[in-house]
Order: sequence, then C-alpha cells, then structure tokens
Amino acid sequence: MVIDFYSDSCPWCDELDATTWKDAKVLAWLRDHAVPVKVDTGRERAVAGQFGVRVLPTVVFLEPDGSEVHRIQGYVRADSFLAETARLGRKQAR
Repeated sequence: MVIDFYSDSCPWCDELDATTWKDAKVLAWLRDHAVPVKVDTGRERAVAGQFGVRVLPTVVFLEPDGSEVHRIQGYVRADSFLAETARLGRKQAR
C-alpha cells in the first residue's frame, strides 16, 4: 500500500497530484506494485497522527501486514519517486 497524506490547503500536494501522480511510469508502478490510498489530513487527523505525519505531502509505503517500509516527505518529481521505489525494491530484496 502507498498512502499519500495531503491537505486541500497544501500547494505542494496539488503539485504532486498534477505532476507525479499523473506520470505514466508512476501510474504503471503503482498499478503493478501497490494499492494507492489518499488520506486528507484535515479530515483524518487520527490516521495522520497514527503515522506521525508532520510534513505535507508525505507518502508512506506499507507492507501487506501494515508495517511501514519507507516514506517520502515533501514534494517529489516522478523521476525521483521512481528512484525511491527502485531503492525500496533493493532494500526488500536483501
């Protein structure tokens, strides 16, 4: 699972939606490797608190058992997101 924590008042969250989440390679990676979920931190404060979200946007990667394996804090371009996922794949292969 990949959770995108955002707020309607966050310009970098809007930028992530407009660029990274619309990138064909990112969409393909999400389709093949994850269940994407968006969480509005204004409406779901308890969930944001549970994950210790302090920076927006924050993208949290979870294992099927719910354990966190990685997070990206702040805006990230599509190429940087894919580089992070490649590093994540190498971590999991160990």
